[in-house]
Amino acid sequence: MKRRDAIISLVVILVANLVPLFGVMFLGWQLANIMLGYWLETVVIVFFTFLKILSSKKLVNRHEFKITYHPDHGFNFHLFDRADYAVEFLGKSLALLAFLFILIVLIFFPDFLYQVFKGDITGNSLSQAWSTVAQWFIPAASLFIAHLYSFILNYFFNKEYLAYSPKELMVMPFRRIVGMELVLLVGGYLVLHYGVPIYYLASLIGLKIILDLIAHLEEHKVIQPSSGDDLLTDVVRYL
Repeated sequence: MKRRDAIISLVVILVANLVPLFGVMFLGWQLANIMLGYWLETVVIVFFTFLKILSSKKLVNRHEFKITYHPDHGFNFHLFDRADYAVEFLGKSLALLAFLFILIVLIFFPDFLYQVFKGDITGNSLSQAWSTVAQWFIPAASLFIAHLYSFILNYFFNKEYLAYSPKELMVMPFRRIVGMELVLLVGGYLVLHYGVPIYYLASLIGLKIILDLIAHLEEHKVIQPSSGDDLLTDVVRYL
């Protein structure tokens, strides 16, 4: 990545991540809705990674294949292509997204979940839920724009589609997602249940921003990706 493009891309991601921080500090946005917005960012990451896998042009030195057996046709050998990797990635990602969504609802929306199970959803509860849409939609929309910008600038104009194979792309986002969601869920739980001051919530969002920036720099090879370490270890290293 060119130095100028790297700086612009970092600024876009930083500004997008500062939107929920601004909402928490000055607009009274609630933690639960911020968490839902970050979950939607995970959906955005999965979406763009899926597109990257389908559009990757990097040649692989060794093709993977799978063997299937059918009683009428015997054994069949099938070479993996971009579509196979994309479908496999999508299946694993949807399972992870469902798991994270359940955790977020259980931890941050227990009252609403209780009303759903009791069948006690009233107009007031729905209107209250709707009134908080901006608190998760605006952060999610800003992060979507940041990832869209990076996708267009880095992946297509800077031809990163030649740098990563479908298999590499399939694995790449999970490390970023797991590190980010682990920090948010654990930190968010502590903030929610121990009633710590608002600057602790701001610090949690700040840590998420650091994770995001490091993951972005590693993804675009501005800094050297670690070999086997988790993303939290990288934060300590680069700080």
